[in-house]
Amino acid sequence: QLEVKNLTDVPINNFYLAKTESVPQQIDNDSPEAQNLWGADQLTAAIAMGTRVPVAVPGPGRWDARAVDRDGRYQHVAGLKLEAGGRYILELNEGGWRVK
Repeated sequence: QLEVKNLTDVPINNFYLAKTESVPQQIDNDSPEAQNLWGADQLTAAIAMGTRVPVAVPGPGRWDARAVDRDGRYQHVAGLKLEAGGRYILELNEGGWRVK
């Protein structure tokens, strides 16, 4: 079970997961390859500031996460080790935003 907690100053509009071994070191996040890599948005609604929501994980293993805010800034968290039956909370903070 994975929950994403928004400790930033803005809503998180999108959240994606991809197998770590599939994510290249450099990728243009606007490219068709990136869209195929990250797949569908895992959120049904934005994560409001100070709240957390559950996110479905396709299975155990190492996962990279990509969160995108309302302004298009993103955070990339690499190599999350998620095991079957585990409970995890991913806290996203203000200092981790990157611009396109």
